[in-house]
Amino acid sequence: MANSTKIILAEALIETMKSKPLSRISIEDITEKCGLKRQTYYYHFTDKYKLVNWIFDREARSLVFYASSCL
Repeated sequence: MANSTKIILAEALIETMKSKPLSRISIEDITEKCGLKRQTYYYHFTDKYKLVNWIFDREARSLVFYASSCL
């Protein structure tokens, strides 16, 4: 369940970034977008930059996995 919550938060951030730069996005913006409470956000991440790092790490891992499966 924890991983799915992180995915929901990540999708909310990505969607919000379509209309606002990261510097202007608050945790409240992210949690309102996906209907979660701020406390839920802070259970998983300490700030928005930790969420951004998690997104990049997840994407990088999936690319490495995909590339290795093509060999």
